[in-house]
Formats: sequence, C-alpha cells, structure tokens
Amino acid sequence: MLSQDSQIVIVGGGVFGLSTALWLARSGHRNITIFDRCAFDQSFYDPHNGCDGASADINKVFRMAYGKQQCYQDLAIEARAIWLSWNKNIEESTSSQLPSGLEPDDKLLHECGNYFLAEGPELCDFYKESLDLMEKTAPDVRKTQFLKGNALDEEKLRKIDPKWACVYARFLCEQLGVKFVLGQPQGVFSSFVYENANREKKIIGIKTADGQRHAADLVIVAGNVIRPSEKR
Repeated sequence: MLSQDSQIVIVGGGVFGLSTALWLARSGHRNITIFDRCAFDQSFYDPHNGCDGASADINKVFRMAYGKQQCYQDLAIEARAIWLSWNKNIEESTSSQLPSGLEPDDKLLHECGNYFLAEGPELCDFYKESLDLMEKTAPDVRKTQFLKGNALDEEKLRKIDPKWACVYARFLCEQLGVKFVLGQPQGVFSSFVYENANREKKIIGIKTADGQRHAADLVIVAGNVIRPSEKR
C-alpha cells in the first residue's frame, strides 16, 4: 500500500505526466520523479525545438462540446476554473517568480472567439447534442455558446498555448518537490524492472537508456503514442 513517502516514478513529462505529478504532490506524496526523453528544461515544450509530443502541439482548443458525453463536458467546466486561477497567479507574479520565458502579462488560457462551420443550413447532430446537454446540465455554460440565428447566444473559444501551459505546470511541480530526469539517454525509458520472472510479474522500477535502474513502489506510464511498447 502506498504511503506519502513511497517512491513514485512517472514515465512521460507531458500534460498527463505533469498533471498526475502535480495532484499527487498536492496530496502529500513527497518522492515523485518524472522521466522523459525530451529536455523540457532546455526546449520549453517548443514543437520547433525537438518536442514532438501532443502536449507540445502548435495550438490547442479548449472546448466543452462533447455531444452526449457529459463526463467530458463536466471535466472541461471544472478545468476552466483551474486555468483561470493559473492566469491570475501568473498576473500577480513578478518575472523573477515565473519560469524562464513566461511573463506576468502572459495567459495560459485565452477566452476569445471560435466559429464552427457545418455543411448545409442545419446544425449537425453532434453540436445539437452538445448544446442540448449543456442546456440540461450546465445552463450557465450554455449561455456562453453562440448559435447563428439565435440572438441570445454567445460563444467564446478557449484557446490554450500548450507550450507555456506545460512550462508552468512543470514549474508548479518543481515548487512542490517533484524531481525531473530529462533528456537523452538518462530520461529515456528502456524497460521495466520486475521483482521476478514468474507469470505474476510485479514492476518494481524502470531502466533508462543509460543503463541505470530506478526503483519505485509505483510506476505510472504517461507516455504518448510515440513511445514504443516494451517487447514482452
């Protein structure tokens, strides 16, 4: 059973790995290490500087329209409050209190406008379902959506700069004591380390491309589709 002193290894330093580490650290876990083959401390998640994960894409759109899938809609509503709180924290900071490259007038979440075009005069089923679900379960959010021809509607796009969002999330992790092993070969996942070779294998750590073994009570894989599967 895990304790707050358990060794936790996270493979992948993108949005999944960062958010997992951040919430584990905020829950009191003190020994968290993230491994990633990209040197994010030097490239700052810039896709033009060797970062090829989905977390370092050119742009991201924050949306609440998910058809009938209310769980995703509700997650987006909850996440918006966090994004806006991060914007406020950055605005109230000085340059010296922020990670390199991020300034107090920068925003991670820009609430601007977005325009969806559909083929034909009728709204497609997906967007009809999205608006209907918002009307029933999140009426305040529905009021922020605009449907052409409905004068009462208003819609705002949430567009995130993924590069700076990840830089700031990594900065928050570091403030909470999360450790990072980045770059090649030391941050490159090579294989799992098993307790024994029996059918019921138990993972007790990972091995990196530099030949080092890193023991862990829990290993979390938060890599993207580029990460090749370990051969069994």
